[in-house]
Amino acid sequence: MKQAVLIFFLLATITSILLAPQSVATSQTSVPQYQNNQPRAGEKRGRPEFVSGEALVRFKRGRAFEGAARLPVPNDDASSLAAGKAADLAQSQEQVLVSIDRFEGSEIVDGLRLARMAPDDTAKAIAALRVRDDVLYAEPNYLRRAIATPNDQCFPPNSSSPCFSSLGLYGLNKIGAPQAWDTNTGSSSVVVGVVDEGIDVSHPDLQANIWTNPAPGSISGISGDVHGYDFISNSGTIPAEPHATHVAGTIGAVGNNGLGVVGVNWVSSLMSLRFIDDATGSGSTAGAIRAYNYAKQMRDLWLSTSGAKGANIRVLNASYGGSGYSRAEEDALNALGQSGILFVAAAGNNGRNTDVQPNYPSGYALSNVISVAATDTNDALAGFSNFGTRTVMLGAPGVNILSTYAESYENFGANILNLYEGYTSLSGTSMAAPHVAGAAALLCAVNPNLNVNQLRALLSFNGDNIPPPPPSPSPTPRSLQGNTSSGRRLNVFKSMQAMNEGDTTPPGTVGSFQIARQNGRNMNLSWIASGDDETVGQASLYDLSLVDQSSHAVIPITRFPPPLSGTAQTLNLNLPYRHTAGTLQIREFDNVGNEGTAVSVPASVHSNFADPYTVAVNSPAPLSTDGTA
Repeated sequence: MKQAVLIFFLLATITSILLAPQSVATSQTSVPQYQNNQPRAGEKRGRPEFVSGEALVRFKRGRAFEGAARLPVPNDDASSLAAGKAADLAQSQEQVLVSIDRFEGSEIVDGLRLARMAPDDTAKAIAALRVRDDVLYAEPNYLRRAIATPNDQCFPPNSSSPCFSSLGLYGLNKIGAPQAWDTNTGSSSVVVGVVDEGIDVSHPDLQANIWTNPAPGSISGISGDVHGYDFISNSGTIPAEPHATHVAGTIGAVGNNGLGVVGVNWVSSLMSLRFIDDATGSGSTAGAIRAYNYAKQMRDLWLSTSGAKGANIRVLNASYGGSGYSRAEEDALNALGQSGILFVAAAGNNGRNTDVQPNYPSGYALSNVISVAATDTNDALAGFSNFGTRTVMLGAPGVNILSTYAESYENFGANILNLYEGYTSLSGTSMAAPHVAGAAALLCAVNPNLNVNQLRALLSFNGDNIPPPPPSPSPTPRSLQGNTSSGRRLNVFKSMQAMNEGDTTPPGTVGSFQIARQNGRNMNLSWIASGDDETVGQASLYDLSLVDQSSHAVIPITRFPPPLSGTAQTLNLNLPYRHTAGTLQIREFDNVGNEGTAVSVPASVHSNFADPYTVAVNSPAPLSTDGTA
């Protein structure tokens, strides 16, 4: 029984990945052709890692409970498990002991609880919870891992060290930071939360920019949160760990202090929200949700007390990921957006198409989430970086990034870093994301009134549009165009220029939107592009989705840049599985976040095409010999 339930659970997880929507865009102009969403040769779909003995369960409104209970385990019939039939539960011969507890995540997501059980009973307990009529969903407590790729260290100094190379802090030059600094170098009133390991809050190049709580202990159940909080040890004492310290330095290492490096912000407030342990390199989704909840509560408290308590958190940096989709995490991130917090996430270092093989939390299709790929010194997509036209928004420097580090090295003499040894060079999308998070903080320093949609658009659609690299005998470097939604590499100076334009005119509405041809799930759409300012110019992003007729759920299909106004366009797509009817909708955005009027067209498909796995049982019929006896 246990083995059968576990097999069903794994099949359900894998099926959810396999049924991701696919699309290929074409145009009569130079709109990029999007890569076929298939795994690379030899690439396997790994089973998502999770914490054995724990699960996240969300109850329906007003029906959550705490305490221990023995729950009947449903039988191994897949249809019965999905339907949750009472008869099946009554006939169950096995029960599993589950303990249900509140935790900090219960504050940010109504009805969310942490369930504990014997490690070997994890799959059975989740199955037992899922079939209860008072449960919205139950899922594993997935692991999230820091996603940096270590490179050469700055110390001890040597001739090949990036400290002494011509690269230096090349990433800041790439993103236009020096030009932006002529306008603003940051503000201590803008708080950036680093959800990660612990930041070295005593690092000489970070210390002046570490956030200090004006009223520690203002959040119920939290004490000693002077510079942040450690959600692993439940303490305000933050251990100094390397990954988070490197991330923090890119966001806001102190500028103009004659020491070491500088961040995107010379002046900032860095809050350490630790849920990943450097010893294991991982943390749980439940731990991450606790950190999200703290950030939201502190932001809400800052607003309600006019800054006397809490923190003006505008950005969270998430340089970690995993393959397990968590609805609880998605709900928590959505709540962050409602409090005006942008969530900047690393796209992942697997070198794969995350439209097909997702990475989370970067893969959640939420308006406050921005997923970041890594680029190299030539603005090509890094070989290790994940990509995806639907799931990755833009690129930022992520190869050989020099920043602060929480580890001492033997000092071999004088060097350009003023004898302090806490610096190193790392590569990864973990290094790309803080460039974007730092840029977001810099924009908020200039205009504190930016909302999340404006902030996300300014960062995503005003970067440098890098042309594809020329073919070469060796493998041709991949371009951001056709591999990310915007096709751009971050440029904070251009984002600042766009912000200062004061553009409030929304894009126009696309014309003649229709389903030109259909064959089962496969559809060919056509329309006429509109402009950036109504019918003039070129808008920045199309967002195509399906709104299901029955559930009203919005299922993302693809995102891509529009061509010039008046251009005829076509798009081939496969309607997502298990959706028989709904409306296909195109939303259009400009480079500062203005949204045009959405257009939609009804779409439907026969149930045989919508779900090829449906089994129907007909009434018995007599056999025929197709003739006479």
